[in-house]
Amino acid sequence: MPNKYKQLSPDERDMIAILKARGETIRGIARIIGRNPSTLSRELKRNTPSKNKGYYLGHKAQERADNRKI
Repeated sequence: MPNKYKQLSPDERDMIAILKARGETIRGIARIIGRNPSTLSRELKRNTPSKNKGYYLGHKAQERADNRKI
């Protein structure tokens, strides 16, 4: 039976932002929120602005994800 994909929720994105700001590793964050590390890696790659423009923010990441759906 194939795995069913579930998108990250705004609350999960906020938790990722908090844990990332505290210096937690991708694997550590994945363990805490119950997601696969590769999911987090893709999320951070897609929704973190370039290094010169800022940090991963949950609400901004949700905005970017919503805009890609349109």
